Amino acid sequence: MKSLWIGVGALLAGCGSSVDATAFGGEDGGEDGGVDVGTTDGSVDTATADSPPADTAVDTAPPVTLDTVCSKLADGVCGKAANTCCSKSGLGYDDPTCHKNVMASCGESVAAAKAGTKKFDPSALGACIEAWNKLETACNVNLIEFVRTYPACQQLFGGKTPIGGACKADAECAAAPGTFADCPDPTFPSGATTCRNYMVVGKDAPCTTSGDVQALCDLGLYCALGGTSGKGTCKTAKKPGDSCDPSAWWECGYGYVCQGGSPFGGANKCTEGKPAGAFCTRESECASWSCTGGKCGATSFPIATRDLCGGG
Repeated sequence: MKSLWIGVGALLAGCGSSVDATAFGGEDGGEDGGVDVGTTDGSVDTATADSPPADTAVDTAPPVTLDTVCSKLADGVCGKAANTCCSKSGLGYDDPTCHKNVMASCGESVAAAKAGTKKFDPSALGACIEAWNKLETACNVNLIEFVRTYPACQQLFGGKTPIGGACKADAECAAAPGTFADCPDPTFPSGATTCRNYMVVGKDAPCTTSGDVQALCDLGLYCALGGTSGKGTCKTAKKPGDSCDPSAWWECGYGYVCQGGSPFGGANKCTEGKPAGAFCTRESECASWSCTGGKCGATSFPIATRDLCGGG
């Protein structure tokens, strides 16, 4: 069931074991197939200009520009939530270094936007900072949580290569509002790869496990596939201990697998998959649904890094 993994584990593997410079916007590294790609409206509802209340405060804050966005982003990303997460992770925290690193990484995207190779949407700044604060508060997130939370930051600075377009790095890919853009590892042996968009959807929503637009079922759900099309509907996952079919092990939900019978003995039941680093021969053994080089991949990754924390 390799196609199912493409929509879940491979994306997590592509994120790496920690958040890198691209998370700050750095340069490193409608309806489609029955899936409705939602929109995110960054506009602010204001009072009518005809008869504003006498005591209405006037927002005199200067607009966000390419020359000011990085300092504002650094002020939002670095602070109490980052300090708490970094301290909890044992890395320590240095606020000036955090600011310097965010400014440097963001500056790469500013340069790209000025050169015309990246899109810039200043209205997404507030939502991006809010997303970062949620990630820092969680401090350790899995794939679903990251894809659900981070899209606003890919609207602040986004690539220009459309869904399905040839790409070499994540930063090149455009993300539809509410989705996470990714440039997967090259397809062997052709070496070709194209931009994909991922989104997290809820119960009874259409889901897809293949193609350039993939809808991942939220935690506690699974994609009940219809035939071999890679399309289905999100349904409630089986509970740990429930009987299951090994040929449809993903029904147990992300983090769980179907084990039992030969060679394990007893009935097949949903159980927690093997942890990161455990020996494996197939993805259906691992909690991450990823088995590479005989080892299970990680189900989650830390938000605290030396770039963010500036300590250690």
